[in-house]
Amino acid sequence: MRLGADQSECLKGSLAIWSEWGQGRGDPAKLTNFFACAGNSLEMFLQRTRGNASDRYSPEELRSFLTKYFITSFKISDAMLDEAMVLKEVMVGGRKDSVTDEEIHRILVWFSLLKKHSIAMIPHMPMTPARLAVLSRAKIEAAMAALGAAASEIGTEIEKQRKDYSFAALTRAYTELKKIGNTQAAEPVMSRMRLMTLLKSLLIGPDRKQITGTEWKRMLIEGARDYSTFVKFSYLDHNHKDWTYGAGRKTLVELSDDLLRILETALTRQPRGYIQFAQIDELLSLLENDEIPMAGLARNRAALKEFVRPLFRRLLGGSDRSAEGRAAPGLTRGLLARLKVTLHRWSATQNALETSFATLARDGTGQANDGLTRMGFPGAKILSTRPGAEVEKLLKLSPSMYRGRDKEITFDSSAEGDKFWFRGLSRANWMSEVARLMVSGYAQAPIRAQNASAITQSEFHCFTDDLRKFGIAAKFVDSRKYDMHYKRFVEANLFMYSADGNNLLSHAETTQLLAYLTSADAHARRVYKKAYQVCTRSSSDPMGVPLLEARCLREQYFGNFADTYTHMPDLVRWYYSLSNATKSEFHQMVENASRNGGYSDRPMELGDLQAFATVMQYVETLFARFDADQSGGLNADEAMNAFPLFHRTLTQLVTTVVTDPSMRERVLEVNNLKALFAWLLTYGEKPNTDTIVGKARFWAWSHQFPSWNFEADRSRILGIFVELAKAGGPMPVEQTRFSSCWSD
Repeated sequence: MRLGADQSECLKGSLAIWSEWGQGRGDPAKLTNFFACAGNSLEMFLQRTRGNASDRYSPEELRSFLTKYFITSFKISDAMLDEAMVLKEVMVGGRKDSVTDEEIHRILVWFSLLKKHSIAMIPHMPMTPARLAVLSRAKIEAAMAALGAAASEIGTEIEKQRKDYSFAALTRAYTELKKIGNTQAAEPVMSRMRLMTLLKSLLIGPDRKQITGTEWKRMLIEGARDYSTFVKFSYLDHNHKDWTYGAGRKTLVELSDDLLRILETALTRQPRGYIQFAQIDELLSLLENDEIPMAGLARNRAALKEFVRPLFRRLLGGSDRSAEGRAAPGLTRGLLARLKVTLHRWSATQNALETSFATLARDGTGQANDGLTRMGFPGAKILSTRPGAEVEKLLKLSPSMYRGRDKEITFDSSAEGDKFWFRGLSRANWMSEVARLMVSGYAQAPIRAQNASAITQSEFHCFTDDLRKFGIAAKFVDSRKYDMHYKRFVEANLFMYSADGNNLLSHAETTQLLAYLTSADAHARRVYKKAYQVCTRSSSDPMGVPLLEARCLREQYFGNFADTYTHMPDLVRWYYSLSNATKSEFHQMVENASRNGGYSDRPMELGDLQAFATVMQYVETLFARFDADQSGGLNADEAMNAFPLFHRTLTQLVTTVVTDPSMRERVLEVNNLKALFAWLLTYGEKPNTDTIVGKARFWAWSHQFPSWNFEADRSRILGIFVELAKAGGPMPVEQTRFSSCWSD
């Protein structure tokens, strides 16, 4: 038999054709010619070849024909032939050691099917998330529809044979293809076979070694669907800078629901009905560094894996102490259900806020202007739109904290400070949800857990223990400090707008603590960024941020006070009323109240600036709450209104610093504690009770109750912070996990 050049060389360059297709340069004519050539070769084989057996052909006979007349650019090795026959068995049936006329006709049907879908997908290739994310939503939907159609028809066709196919066979086939041409398009998948097999066992069926004969349609259809969800998340990230309102929020919720449905379905396919922690650990091990959001976590997978347990059992476990909650052995339906409830509650509140602000921001023509970003309204105005219970809770949570798009809390006693902005309430909304998860998950008393009402200091200690290693790896927890549980708890109990000093951390206090900490961080980074340009830099802190020369940083910080504290206009006015000498004293007090070890010329850290901002936020909060006459100072009556808040802390202070037992017992009486509080506000430091003269002065002062006459300004309030810092003693050493946390 003799063939013309156009017939015998029609398969030459076939790998290049498919490489071009995978890279988005596919040519319909080339693909049509390829499939026509492949089909013609098989039809010619049927017409002109007779096997040793009357009704079938051996693999060697098929190879001999193809290499003689069609495939001349490479050799079909025995290994390649073996893998081709395995694929033949899966896709058209029969046996591995032979090919029948009927099976060849089925292969021709396959050629028609593959031609149809490969040509249909040309306009959408390459279907990488990076490429698709920049397209319109309509084009993405068209691409995913083409992928889904191909997956459905191909999956249905393969499953007709009910044949298993091992991942080992797929790897062998890929190895043989690499020997004869460019397989770059398949490299991203084939190079991560362990990850692929794990995902298959999690999402499709538990057998990691193979795709069973009844899983083909499911795997291809759901694989296309899952990939579509992933691509749409990339689109969301690229096209919606803000996910808190409008199309961005709606898309986020839709895609999150899709993801939750994928996970819910996956759980039904696990032998035990849940995804085990060991499986999640393996998944985290197999991810590439750039697939993990924070570089520190990518380098410390152990910390990330360890945090998954409390994330699931505590934060998502809620008050449920069963295997669907705090005793979860992995990812369960109960955990997903609570996550979904949280997501939808957040979204519903965001939608209510969006509706209220859009209504209030309408101008005279009835068109909504940019009220979501540039207009603030009093709480009563917002309530007049009847926004619903969750928005009412946010408005009652605290006075207005954020202005416009600001990430720093504004403390302003003017009428402008009474307005609420959409962005600020949005921040409060997500912080409220995080606080609800934390309180509900860590409260051990059932009623406190069910109502997400409050946690004790020991329960908060459990949370900080769970967070510590993760936070260090993610570089938002300082590895040198072990007192986060104590300091943050006391601060939230005393210095939030809703603080009540009752030795419980309420949901409202937790929400505000998150707001204050993130605000202080934004403040510190803003100031640090400017100082970084002019100040001498030295070695880095544990978070990898360079230290700055102290004197230079002080000049930048206090020398530009109005810019540094642009969000605290009352503080700025007070500061500029001081003499230069008093300003210098104030500078030192800020550091003594904030920095570990107090004022010094050792290089400053970003953490020092965060502490400066935190302390000043607390000072401004006290004035906002108790300076009723807005005089800029706390008089005796205002101080006594604040006293119940500090009662417990003052008791602890006396227990720590008063060494004389009889003296300590007397000072702990309520009226004497009030006298101590008044003394601190008057003199800015604790009385000297170690000497006879000091004791006499304090008792004389105590007997003046309740006729003290003083006006404590911000310096005096800072003095209390200094005394509390001194009473705290040296920084605690590293501790083992807090013993009262319940066992895993």
